[in-house]
Amino acid sequence: MSPWAAKRLHEFGGDITKFRVVKVWPSILEQIAIAKTEPGDENNQDISALVGKVDIRKLEHHAQNDPDAYGYSGALCRANQGIMEFVEMFKAPIKVLHPLLTATQEGNYNGTEGISALPFNGIILAHSNESEWVTFRNNKNNEAFLDRVYIVKVPYCLRISEEIKIYEKLLNHSELAHAPCAPGTLETLSRFSILSRLKEPENSSIYSKCAFMTVKA
Repeated sequence: MSPWAAKRLHEFGGDITKFRVVKVWPSILEQIAIAKTEPGDENNQDISALVGKVDIRKLEHHAQNDPDAYGYSGALCRANQGIMEFVEMFKAPIKVLHPLLTATQEGNYNGTEGISALPFNGIILAHSNESEWVTFRNNKNNEAFLDRVYIVKVPYCLRISEEIKIYEKLLNHSELAHAPCAPGTLETLSRFSILSRLKEPENSSIYSKCAFMTVKA
């Protein structure tokens, strides 16, 4: 139970029937059950980006450790019972990641003020480059995080037809959507990109792989 709900329950004398139930739907625009956070500057980013902080405007009417004075604007607050996306997580300062330990293991985390633990029941989706992940993994100080990470490898696309669809999607949502494009341009770019991702196979030459791709594409 959240500190806010605990305070309301105390005000209602323990009568849970006085709580109003409101049906809500996940929304990216309103950040309901879906939140996104990014790593910031090491000098000015703190855990408030994840756990929220006190709303200064409410301190006129409430104490600093009052749940009603707390601003539940952190990504973990917004993503409760939903999903939180952490962009390039391993670029963030390690102190910023500490709330994720208890949020994933115990289902709660501490705020920045003296209020009780805040609940979290959701999914944390983080993505990173492989080189940054290897550096993070090889650091022995991060062993606590490694036990809570489940790796999902996303390989490069190796189908020319699928690569063309990616380029078409990028073009259709850009300023070049109505710009002229010579026939075969996207296919040539896709073919070049796919070939640059292939590695020398052990049992056959790469030229046979290229010929196979040309036929299948």
